[in-house]
Amino acid sequence: MKNVDSRLYYQGVLHKKRSETALEYLDRLGLKNRWKYLPDEFSVRQKQRVSIARVLISQPQIFWYSKNGIKN
Repeated sequence: MKNVDSRLYYQGVLHKKRSETALEYLDRLGLKNRWKYLPDEFSVRQKQRVSIARVLISQPQIFWYSKNGIKN
């Protein structure tokens, strides 16, 4: 979860709010039950979803995602 909420940390958001927000985004991407897992315990697709959550948590105006070059 620290991987997802790190952007909020640098924005000065308090720990409780960061945790709640990170769990919300992980839940949206189907990873809420895996929030305690380490990065090397995720599949490639789960790692992709974590990186998407990391981007979305900062609420960008534009989000461009390309699947090119990703091997299944």
